[in-house]
Amino acid sequence: MIANGVIWPLFIFVILGDYVTLGLVGSALALFGALAAWITGRYSDHSNKRTIIRSAAIFNSLSWFLKSIVISTVHVFGATIFGAIAEGVWVAPADAMEYDKAKGDVVGYFVSREIFICLGRIFMLIFVMMIGSLKGGLILQGFASFASFLF
Repeated sequence: MIANGVIWPLFIFVILGDYVTLGLVGSALALFGALAAWITGRYSDHSNKRTIIRSAAIFNSLSWFLKSIVISTVHVFGATIFGAIAEGVWVAPADAMEYDKAKGDVVGYFVSREIFICLGRIFMLIFVMMIGSLKGGLILQGFASFASFLF
């Protein structure tokens, strides 16, 4: 996800101003995201994955809208931890459903999947360049994340 790997770090670097704090934010993101994905993955094996995805999509979308309004270091850490948990809860059942769907033509499925992921990245970067705002990219990601609620 280009928003999580490029736009969000650039956005918060302007607020934080140093690499060490940015590294701490990245570490918190990885830790809380991994824990949420691990716990949710264990739970989702025995429950309805689509229900978990829909519930998490709302919080994941909300986290991107919150990220677009952060202005301080405390806000950055809070929004990052909230977003990591929401993303972790969403990603475990979504990936499990993806791998289940890929049975049969695995190569074809993942090649077409990667094509659409790259097209989404290109769209996001063009959008950010056109409006000239990282904040706009975070808001667009919030709407894109909400789209998984609709499916």
